[in-house]
Amino acid sequence: MSSTVDKIPKWMNAVVNHGRGDFRYEELLVPQPGRQEVLIRVLTTGICGSDIKCFQGAPWFWGDENRTGWCQPPVTPGHEFVGEVVGLGEGARVQRHE
Repeated sequence: MSSTVDKIPKWMNAVVNHGRGDFRYEELLVPQPGRQEVLIRVLTTGICGSDIKCFQGAPWFWGDENRTGWCQPPVTPGHEFVGEVVGLGEGARVQRHE
């Protein structure tokens, strides 16, 4: 795996959430996987209904007088993606199912 990590670019494109209605297309440093983490190269992505609600300012994402919100900007949102493992942090491993 480490040889693959060495071949990935230093920078990546991302949409970063800076607040309600404030999502920006940015170039970020590719993160290094920490202990028991994997680094995944995103191959394709989609938009989920919850992404739209977050963008529009739904209270469960941003909070209101009754609750603390989930979003703490700046954050790179997303959970609807397909990717490949390109790096393993210390103690992480990929289990292959054949």
